[in-house]
Amino acid sequence: MLTKERIIYLLDRLDRDHIIHVKEIAEELDVSQSTIRRDLTELENQGKLKRVHGGAIKGSVSEIVSRRRERSAPEPVRDDPAAVRALCKAAADLVEDGECIFLDSGVLPAGMIEFLANRPVRIVTNNHLVISRLNDPKAQVIVIGGDYIPRYAMSGGAMALHDISQFQFDRSFLECAGLDLEREMTYTSDLESRDIKEHVINASAASYLLQSGSRIQSGGFCKLQPVSRFSRVFVTDEEKLPVLPANFEVIQV
Repeated sequence: MLTKERIIYLLDRLDRDHIIHVKEIAEELDVSQSTIRRDLTELENQGKLKRVHGGAIKGSVSEIVSRRRERSAPEPVRDDPAAVRALCKAAADLVEDGECIFLDSGVLPAGMIEFLANRPVRIVTNNHLVISRLNDPKAQVIVIGGDYIPRYAMSGGAMALHDISQFQFDRSFLECAGLDLEREMTYTSDLESRDIKEHVINASAASYLLQSGSRIQSGGFCKLQPVSRFSRVFVTDEEKLPVLPANFEVIQV
């Protein structure tokens, strides 16, 4: 493919997705990653994009986050507290005694601990909201180490990824920054949180997504996984929910 053709392709992808990843584009175009990096550098010099770790974005990070109505995990969930509790219980009811599970960062996975703390299960987590809610639990709770990231109340970084790689999970329960049904894609807020979630999903026999109904049809900074990758997606009820895929379960109270 000629350089001009690659440039047109890159700009088209940016217009569509607002973010592109070097590895993904290199595989799609069957060229080296260094070739794509050179193209991105040239486009950045022309003021047409901004380079970020692993790829490039259209505009600034803040513009993308604003455009896609993203929020960080510790922000309080705006749903009815009874609906949130019912969602957390429904997810926890899937866990069988003796299983090893992972609870992801986020308010919704943290809410599951109320229904799991006194059960004979192993819980692995990087979620500091989970830790703050523990009070002499009967469950074995294993806390992932690494760098503390205050804006998500979670552990991350290379040490966290290494710790997670030591486990195989029966089930994992995740929350993400956005879910776009039109593209059937889930999103995270940055590459670091995405890497954690990807490691967990790959190490899990089954993965479940916990999502506020108010965050359906919103995007995010980084692509995570297609909606179909999750065994089930639990969402709180909203008045204007669109038609949902078969693996969705709407929690009503």
